[in-house]
Amino acid sequence: MVGNFGKGLAFRADSETIELRMMDKKWSLPADIQGSIVVSVGAWKATLEIDSNTSNLVAAVIERDALGPMFAAMDKASSMTVTVGKAPPTVISLAGSTRATDAFRTCAGINSNSKTPGSNPFE
Repeated sequence: MVGNFGKGLAFRADSETIELRMMDKKWSLPADIQGSIVVSVGAWKATLEIDSNTSNLVAAVIERDALGPMFAAMDKASSMTVTVGKAPPTVISLAGSTRATDAFRTCAGINSNSKTPGSNPFE
């Protein structure tokens, strides 16, 4: 997992899926909420359907073919905007995030900026 936890953003990976998660302690969501998360990074934009939630967290699967373009856009941008449902957009700084997202991509087996995909970006 990697994220900007102060802003409530996290990316989580397991052997099958990669999720974008947004959390807000002020939310009081019902079970099985339906809606979307819109993610904008520079010229890259995607709408992700919420597939699970808790009372204060929503999660949406990011398709693997969208990951490369999304992370490439994140590497070049200074911020990203995430909008959950009808809530106001959340602007998230990406300053200094490339090192953390490279490590996440390595752990999740996602092709990254490393010279050899799957290598340790801290070596």
